[in-house]
Amino acid sequence: MPNSDIFKGKLTPINSNDPGLEFQYNPTSINESRSVRYNFSEGQGQILPFAQYGMVEPTEINFELFMLKNSGLSKEIQQLRGLTLPKQISKLTHYQQVSPHKYFLNLSGYGAFVGVVNSVDISVDQMKKTDMTPVRLTANITFTVVSGNLDTDINHLKTMSGRR
Repeated sequence: MPNSDIFKGKLTPINSNDPGLEFQYNPTSINESRSVRYNFSEGQGQILPFAQYGMVEPTEINFELFMLKNSGLSKEIQQLRGLTLPKQISKLTHYQQVSPHKYFLNLSGYGAFVGVVNSVDISVDQMKKTDMTPVRLTANITFTVVSGNLDTDINHLKTMSGRR
């Protein structure tokens, strides 16, 4: 890799044969938002409330990815556009289209996460002069971490917080 300031990441669909989307990203521009929900209890004559741990609020990760391919990025743009779609698009009822795609997001040494893509903001930076096929792009991704299953959730939280 010519530039050591750019790392490779991968966004792979869970429960799909799709190979996923490989990209480069700048590790200095990752934003991670975490919060917690507390339940506050009160009783008669109590001066301050007791705080009880409720749950971890959804963790949101925002990052910018880069793609460059001289042969063109048409397939990659279609994949980026599809990241926010439901699993199924059909004429069936809207209840059958509520299941989102879950992804495994690997950001190298920063961490690996299971979640959904909330938003994709694509900016085409360069196109071929002959047919306007995009060859270089930047995309801002908002990714929300969701539950995989109880075991993976606990392991993930322990790993991310250093509490093995």
